[in-house]
Amino acid sequence: MLRQWAEDKYRLPWTHEAFQNQTILDLMISFWEDYYQKNTIEAKRRPDGEVQFETGDPYIDKWERELAAGIVPDLMEGFDLSRRNRSKIAERDTEEAEREGIDPTVGFRDDYSKLVRSVER
Repeated sequence: MLRQWAEDKYRLPWTHEAFQNQTILDLMISFWEDYYQKNTIEAKRRPDGEVQFETGDPYIDKWERELAAGIVPDLMEGFDLSRRNRSKIAERDTEEAEREGIDPTVGFRDDYSKLVRSVER
């Protein structure tokens, strides 16, 4: 496996001096570094097979644990009550528009003209 990986990665034959000057440990370290760069999720896998995410953000870490347990997380739990209510109203209005066959994004437009003018100055 190590031989095949090294030949594929460096596109050199196994007998090349670049490999002969390295120890098996050096090659294994390079192999695992490549593996974990390509398979980043595997770097977070615990011995029991579970993937452990630790972002440092208490909400995101909690949501990751809930998702792993099959629970749908409450992504609004970090917001105050007024913000949650505004979000529910907007969601309800969008669903109502879609039920009536109206595209809720038609007529929506952000005005970036003031931003553009301030950047040009």
